[in-house]
Amino acid sequence: MQRLLIIDDELPILKAFSRAFASQSLEVVTASTAGEGESIFADLRPDVVVLDIHLPDSSGIECYKRLREHDPRVPVIFITGHGTVQSAIEAMKLGAYDYLFKPLELSDMRDLIEKALRLSRMIRIQPV
Repeated sequence: MQRLLIIDDELPILKAFSRAFASQSLEVVTASTAGEGESIFADLRPDVVVLDIHLPDSSGIECYKRLREHDPRVPVIFITGHGTVQSAIEAMKLGAYDYLFKPLELSDMRDLIEKALRLSRMIRIQPV
C-alpha cells in the first residue's frame, strides 16, 4: 500500500484529502504542522507529500529542505492559498514535483497525485 502525506494547517484541507484519496491501495496520513509532518515522514516513509507553503511552525520551503534530507526521492507537491511567483520559482528550483494555488480542483489533484505515485513506485524499485 502506498502512502500520501498531507501537511497543511487547514483542517478542511486535511479532511478533504483524506476523504478524496484514501482507498484500499492508498493510505492518507495528515499533519497540521511542519514538525509533525517531518516526524511522520521519517517514521512512515510516504510515497508522495502534499505540502502547504505556509505552516504555523515553519515555512513549507524550510520543511521541504528537511524532508529532502531524509529522502530526496519522494515527490513533493506544494500547495498554497497565499503564494507568490517567487515562492513557486524557489520551490521548483529546489526540486518540487509541482506547485499549485488554492482552491484546488479535485480532478487535477487526483491526476497529479496519481502521476507522482507512479513516479515514486518507479524510483523506489531503483537502488539508491
